[in-house]
Amino acid sequence: MRRWATGLASGIALLTALGAGPARAADSAEVRAAAQVLFDQGKTLIKAGKFAEACPKFEESQRLDPRIGTQFNLADCFEHIGRTASAWTNFVDVAATTKAAGQADREQVARDRAAVLERKLSRITLRVEGASTAGLHVTRDGTEISQALWGTPLPIDPGEHKIEASAPGKIAWKSTFSASTSASTSTVTVPALADDPAAFKVPEGAHTAPLVDPTAPGKALVSPHDEGGSGTTQRIAGVALSVVGVAGIVVGSVFGAGAKSKLDQSKDHCRTADLCTTEGLNLVSEARTSATVSTIGFVAGGAALVGGIVVFLTAPSGAPRPAAAARFVPLLGPQFAGGTFQGAF
Repeated sequence: MRRWATGLASGIALLTALGAGPARAADSAEVRAAAQVLFDQGKTLIKAGKFAEACPKFEESQRLDPRIGTQFNLADCFEHIGRTASAWTNFVDVAATTKAAGQADREQVARDRAAVLERKLSRITLRVEGASTAGLHVTRDGTEISQALWGTPLPIDPGEHKIEASAPGKIAWKSTFSASTSASTSTVTVPALADDPAAFKVPEGAHTAPLVDPTAPGKALVSPHDEGGSGTTQRIAGVALSVVGVAGIVVGSVFGAGAKSKLDQSKDHCRTADLCTTEGLNLVSEARTSATVSTIGFVAGGAALVGGIVVFLTAPSGAPRPAAAARFVPLLGPQFAGGTFQGAF
């Protein structure tokens, strides 16, 4: 079956060879050779009825050198060892690829196999409490499940799976779930994460650290015991904080645009919200990650910008009180992201 895409693969290989140097062409040939060896080993194991040993061979061969025939054999192998969701996903991928290649007969075979498996699928629905928590990540067996898929019944291989959730400043949560071997839909609830006290702890003595002049590293502007000064230190802190805020907003904008682009691309690989090819699921996951970074950038950047403006505008025009200098020290300290920011005002 690996001959299905021989012509297409040969054309791609030729173009690659013309555009690459001798070393790169040699590397590519070695990778293809390794993939072929793994594929042949997989076929031999299949003939011997050793499906559990054959599947990893096909899987690695497909990773090294993606081919329609390899993926079809991988899907068939997964079906034989009971990994129904993995088999279904790969048959769906093969159907989409053969359709694009104009191979109607092979497309129909793959679709028929996928249709039979779809009626046997076990599914899991993740009910995520505290879904609005900033930076929340939910994973299944180490693979992130994007927010767009929360609450959606997702196909899953029978057996035990690990569900984990984490977020900045929160105590991580994890649990195990056993999926049925028959067609069924189960719900796993991810509870709202509790605050991590350690993330909000201000190190002892942090309030006594002096502010540093950014134009002269190592030189303290005002220490907690300085009696002089006219608010210059506070204004410098305000400007520095505002710059950080603007940078955060810029980062948020860039990643936000990236998230929208990935989400738009995923639509070409998804028939519905819960029927996506592997590439579609990857694009949705990447969009989720970019959206999370964007949200953090906007929130942190906006808070820093507002805080910087407040710090700058409230700077005293006369000699500051000794305690005033100390209050703004944590703003530039290592605990800024952990909660000291709020206490500074």
